[in-house]
Amino acid sequence: FYVPLIYYPLSEDDRSTGFLIPTYTTSSIKGSGLSNAFFWAIDRSQDATFYHDLYSKTGQGYGGEYRFSASPGSNGEIRPYILDEKEQFNDVGTVVRDAHQTYDVRGHASLALPHGFRLYGRSEYVSDITTKQLYQQNLAEASRRDRYVGVNLNGNIGRYRIAANVEQRDAFFESPRPDGTVDQTTRRQGRLPQINLSAAEKPIGRSRLYFGLNGEMANLVLQERLDDPTTNHSLWRFDAFPTLRYPFSRLTYLTATAAGSWRLTHWLESIDPVTGVQTNTPLTRQLLDLRMNVTGPIFSRIFQTPENGYADRFKHLIEPTFNVRWLSEFDRREEVVQFDQVDAEVGGTATYNYGIANRLLARRTRGEGRPSDSRTILTATLSQSYYTNAQAARFDPTYQSGAVGKFSPLVLDVDGRPVDHFSARFRMEVHPQARRPQLYSVSAMYDTQSAGMASSASAS
Repeated sequence: FYVPLIYYPLSEDDRSTGFLIPTYTTSSIKGSGLSNAFFWAIDRSQDATFYHDLYSKTGQGYGGEYRFSASPGSNGEIRPYILDEKEQFNDVGTVVRDAHQTYDVRGHASLALPHGFRLYGRSEYVSDITTKQLYQQNLAEASRRDRYVGVNLNGNIGRYRIAANVEQRDAFFESPRPDGTVDQTTRRQGRLPQINLSAAEKPIGRSRLYFGLNGEMANLVLQERLDDPTTNHSLWRFDAFPTLRYPFSRLTYLTATAAGSWRLTHWLESIDPVTGVQTNTPLTRQLLDLRMNVTGPIFSRIFQTPENGYADRFKHLIEPTFNVRWLSEFDRREEVVQFDQVDAEVGGTATYNYGIANRLLARRTRGEGRPSDSRTILTATLSQSYYTNAQAARFDPTYQSGAVGKFSPLVLDVDGRPVDHFSARFRMEVHPQARRPQLYSVSAMYDTQSAGMASSASAS
């Protein structure tokens, strides 16, 4: 279009209240579209934009965007949108899509509250996943099959830390039916709510014995199909475990620490061992958890490289590790409704973990007049676990590929961070019996803080 004159006001801070330039679009799905927006510069710390979209085929939509930055650490944005779809017909006049209204709410917010508390929320919620996939132009967003809403509140009162969490995630699946139609199902999981109370470790008197405490109360939500109440496995769980820890050695080249926890877990529902059906019968589990962790002796060597352009000193560390964990007997594990690792603990098991780590540190100069610092630029770890109970190997979350015997996979984990803005990681798991790799995982991240951009890539 030919526009002979445009009057576009700008204030001194480049933010002015007023209408934005209209946008005309054309689409084979939406038809011709005309979008208008009004920008409201509320003050220096917040603004809002209101949208109205009119489409010849689809209908019309209303939306907005609110942004704020109250202080460092307190900022966010929220983008609600409502779409009123009208009936859509094919070439012969048959209704192919009924008239209906959908909405989505996207955004995040972080608020610094009094007394050191912080509130964080995130929403990626859509009322109709098929509408989102039909009209979304972003390929990554169009291919997503889930929606999420979550709010987290956490803070400290003295040595006690309180965290409250409310979250819900819905995942949408499609499966073909014998008649050629598609069966759409929705799986819901979440925590409504989850409250955690923990006390940081503190020495008992003047001794070297430390005491800490963790406790959790959660309403765990899990429903395999929202349209089928019989697939609802939600329940309340209470979990508490006080811990005592004693460091035997504080040598720089050798550390040895023993710890013990008495874990009490109570579920308000359980699985009937005869029928396999979840019932309202409560279940209580008590576990004694004993651990011994030894690192060392550590061998090190320093290499002076004053003429090196990267660092003027390198340090190589060789750290052997040996960890032992023993869990007391619990013979009713098959009655526990499985949600996460808390439920998956296998009682009557001793686990022996052994490995060796190689670390390379570099002392780099930040620039003229700035002090140098030392950082770990490369870590390579080789480790494996042995279980006295083969069932425990199947439920150890440390290993992604799992195990079928008493030995876990042999894991090679390499983590490199040569500079501030780049990191990479490689992980390989080798089958203990077949002695061949069964899992590879590679990830990398590049972050340019000056440009405010970050990108990452991973594969497995």
